[in-house]
Amino acid sequence: MRWRGPELDASFEAAFPGRPLVRVRADLPYDALVEATKGAGRGWLAWSEIYSERDLYRVRWAMAEAGRRGRVVLDAPRVVHDELRSPVKDYWLVHGQLMNLHYAREVLGAAGARAPGRLAALLDLEPEAIRLAVALLKAGVSSASVEEAARESSDPGAAVARLAWRSASSLVLEERLEVAPPARRALAMDRGARKRHASERAATLARLRERVSTTLDATMEDVEPLLRAGTVSAQAWDAMIAAARNVQAHDVAAYWSTRGSGSTGSVARRTFFECILAAQYALADRDVDAALRAVDEIREDDTLIGGNDEYYDRVVFRVARAALAAGRAGEGERLFERLVNWDKRQSMTSEQLEWLLQLAELDAVMVERRLRERMRTHALEEALWKQFVAHRVLAEALAVQGRFAEAEDQLRQALALEAHVSPQLIVQMLTGLADMLAEQGRHAEAEPLATKALEIARLHGSSASCDGVLALCRLAESRAALGRPDARETAQQALDALRAEFEEQDPVRRGTEPHLLRIVGLDA
Repeated sequence: MRWRGPELDASFEAAFPGRPLVRVRADLPYDALVEATKGAGRGWLAWSEIYSERDLYRVRWAMAEAGRRGRVVLDAPRVVHDELRSPVKDYWLVHGQLMNLHYAREVLGAAGARAPGRLAALLDLEPEAIRLAVALLKAGVSSASVEEAARESSDPGAAVARLAWRSASSLVLEERLEVAPPARRALAMDRGARKRHASERAATLARLRERVSTTLDATMEDVEPLLRAGTVSAQAWDAMIAAARNVQAHDVAAYWSTRGSGSTGSVARRTFFECILAAQYALADRDVDAALRAVDEIREDDTLIGGNDEYYDRVVFRVARAALAAGRAGEGERLFERLVNWDKRQSMTSEQLEWLLQLAELDAVMVERRLRERMRTHALEEALWKQFVAHRVLAEALAVQGRFAEAEDQLRQALALEAHVSPQLIVQMLTGLADMLAEQGRHAEAEPLATKALEIARLHGSSASCDGVLALCRLAESRAALGRPDARETAQQALDALRAEFEEQDPVRRGTEPHLLRIVGLDA
């Protein structure tokens, strides 16, 4: 059913009291669509957020994979379409309201109905049924015949559709009425028609399988019956992946490539986004091997990665983290090396730097070894930001190992390059160094660094951001340790900023708030 109108939930409850209506957003990841369809059971599925044919193809393919045919509502899909060729063509168009009586009388009267008001009432003002009656009248079917069919049936719309089928079978196609609910209901009640359609589907599927195996080509309309067939050949998977790519459904192509033809080697190499999505699917399934294969399929060249460095790094970091957590140090180290292969890069964001810092926490020894090797072989890095990143990450690896003097030296070398990196990174660096000094009891040295970090954050309008708040918290703690008279005021400012920036359950807030409360004297 294709619902057009308001109040779907209320209308559904009136039609099927107590029956569940399971709502699912069509913009979820493809694997989530499949799982949601399977989980709906005997309930009706109501799909929302359908804005394009791509969205609807993803929904239809997910339902085919889940083995579902009926009890489906498309809630006001915003799809511009040709009703004979669009993926919405198999869904009844149901208006969420009756046709206006005055308008119904007008169109039926213009078509030749002798008593247009009575005929409209007999058809329950159902827009689709009235439209079909108008087409019959224009085709020469008498008004009396239409009235008689409607009067003698508990479903007038279906009765008029059967009349159209007997009287002028070509009319349905000519007027594009094969999508109207009355016509669908009429065919559904005709056992002979249902048997014919089942037989036609089987014959069509046999021809489709043969054609796809021969031509290695499939249209968007071919994909659904192939999925419903259950057994899909490697050639068919190849063709289906290509069809998904044609409508920009890259997540679907990635999902299929991990299960079907991607394992045969016969399908063309996956695109950048399909590799990324395949790796994400594998991580969700905790399949480290599949994630590594997907990332390895991405070649590190400009033609593949292009302007997607940050997107690429995010997935490589996640796979590296999963490999290290699984005790696979070799794979983790290999991926870390890819992350610090900066030869073709123009810059690095703070988020990319944060990923490297997290890997340094996971395997500090490996990170130190790889970075020192890179610093030896790339001693004269042309881009100073690369030197900054190397010093910053190496400092983290050294600090994790408890080698604070060496870590401090690396941080100070990174700070010497502050003119070549973003203010945000400098604020993070200064706060990090202040934290390190404070942990060693060197609050007199930590306090001016925290002060400078806060000044830079304020200068660039980020004092209320996460980095600015953390600098303010460090400043409050250092002033309190030094016995400064303004420590309590600074701590209250930091407490207010911390609560405004971080949720109550955030680990940063939970770890910092008790210290600030103690300073302001509210820890009781």
